[in-house]
Amino acid sequence: MSFPPGFDASDAVAQIPFVDAVYAAYERDKSVLKPAVALPLGYDLVAWIQMSDFWLSRVPQFYGIIAQKTADPGEHLVAFRGTDSALEWFNNAFAWLVEFKHAPNAGRTHMGFTTIYDSIRVEPAIPGVDALPGASFAEMVAAVVAQSSAQDSVVPTSMRLVGHSLGAALLTLYVVENAVKKLLPSPKVYTFASPRVGDPDFAAAYNGLHLPSWRIDNAPDIVPDMPPDLWYTHVDTTVGVDSSPYVRNTPACSHPLSAYRAALLSEPLPGGDCATVSDDAALALMS
Repeated sequence: MSFPPGFDASDAVAQIPFVDAVYAAYERDKSVLKPAVALPLGYDLVAWIQMSDFWLSRVPQFYGIIAQKTADPGEHLVAFRGTDSALEWFNNAFAWLVEFKHAPNAGRTHMGFTTIYDSIRVEPAIPGVDALPGASFAEMVAAVVAQSSAQDSVVPTSMRLVGHSLGAALLTLYVVENAVKKLLPSPKVYTFASPRVGDPDFAAAYNGLHLPSWRIDNAPDIVPDMPPDLWYTHVDTTVGVDSSPYVRNTPACSHPLSAYRAALLSEPLPGGDCATVSDDAALALMS
């Protein structure tokens, strides 16, 4: 499989466990807003990220985390899970374009994603850190990152962003707000299964930042094809993968992160309802 220049598939795969950890924490008990999160070794939890569905419910849910690298406390990571409930999918269907108030000259964005983005709240997980209640998401992230770095007598040096599905769309909005407000160092971005987020002007504003940004798109996954490109344009840089040889080719099997991991590694799933071969055959191919 051929990838764009500069893209490291192994590094992309290494980001997936952070989102998996968010999904796992959420699935254990969906009512818990500050769950225990089993992060990959070498990272500490700095904050939980919560947000609300925008149309029929304002009940917040746990959606993501901010983590800090233990060996390099100036490095932070933000990870977002994707859509879970039918209500969230209903919200995602609201495809009118609206002004993104956090970057007024950066084009127009999807109404549903933008409204959900405005509901995001950051809840610090370490003492002595304040998330600036009432601030925007990018401002809250900047405050938490700066304070957690200061506790280790360092300044923020690098950021990584990783998101899946709806989480990928929300991080795309974050990138533009953070850049316009010049809050934190330019991040490295990995998004998986991202829908289109804004109009051509928004995509141009994002692309003009010239970030190391990788939007990983699985060919049989239908989510990256939404909303229609009649009004919407994807941001760069596209990394095309195809899970069809490794994962059952259905909407339910092509969208999860496990399908993206299989496609990036060119390895079949080791089993389960979405496997294309038996457990024994999959393990033999991977050995």
